[in-house]
Amino acid sequence: MLIQEIHVDGIGPYTNPQTLTLEGNLVGIYGRNGAGKTFLLEATFATLYGNFPSRKGTIYDQINDNLTKGELSIKFSLNGELYQAKRVIDKKSKKQLCTLSKNGSPIAGPKTAEYLNAIRTLLGTEETVLASTFSTDDFTGDLTLLPGSKRKELLAEWLELEHYQTLSDAAKEKAR
Repeated sequence: MLIQEIHVDGIGPYTNPQTLTLEGNLVGIYGRNGAGKTFLLEATFATLYGNFPSRKGTIYDQINDNLTKGELSIKFSLNGELYQAKRVIDKKSKKQLCTLSKNGSPIAGPKTAEYLNAIRTLLGTEETVLASTFSTDDFTGDLTLLPGSKRKELLAEWLELEHYQTLSDAAKEKAR
């Protein structure tokens, strides 16, 4: 699965619609602590399976305090096909409308159970996707539960960016 777009509206720190379009071979997401970087990445999982891996409470608890509705959607390609998964969450009624489309044609939804079955058939169970997306190679646990510095270190290793970290550290030392 290659994620092409992530859309978040009214959920977590995203009080206004935000869409991240992913292009090219390497994507870097940066920002201050608490800005919503991890939240944005977990929005993909929440769109598909209905929960945020590292957040307490239900998906309804993630809707911004001043709002009653939230929306998550992702666009992704898989085996040459373009899919869009969308989840509209109503905090007041505790209901969700979920849709999955393939090349612009609906294939599942709006009922959550039908949608979830289609997602599981297409991508696998929540456990499989979570483990393959957020866990370390040696199965030491969920990447989202690691401290920020450890996540940074692990991602740098995966992307073979250790040399850049060495240069960054040297520049900081020189500046002192």
